[in-house]
Amino acid sequence: MKLLVARRRARRQLAIVKARQALVALPDIDWHNTDSEQHARQDLHDAAAAVDRALKEVRASSAEGQALKYAQAWMTAWLQGWGDPNLIPSTHAAPMYQRLVDAMHTVSLRLAPHGHADPPDSDEPPPQIAGTHP
Repeated sequence: MKLLVARRRARRQLAIVKARQALVALPDIDWHNTDSEQHARQDLHDAAAAVDRALKEVRASSAEGQALKYAQAWMTAWLQGWGDPNLIPSTHAAPMYQRLVDAMHTVSLRLAPHGHADPPDSDEPPPQIAGTHP
């Protein structure tokens, strides 16, 4: 039973680390370059997928669950509104995107274990719990 709980905890921590990495990795956009915008849109889709996976691993009422739901709401709104001039006018896209990036950074801080502000690099292995295997 202890091993099962340890594995579940390790999966949850790994999902949170991956979500944090995705949230802080949203790129800057050159709004005059459609390739830059497409790249950012794909990164936002990837971050949303990482948040969705993490939400499946945490309790919805936990602090992590609340932070992840907040991130999910921001990203869902952005993905729905991006390119629709009635929802996000092109003249407001740059400052609104910057607010999204700032909000995602704040979420990543809320997800930080023990006050570590920066998530590990994507090539850095996540912390392991004794007796578990990835």
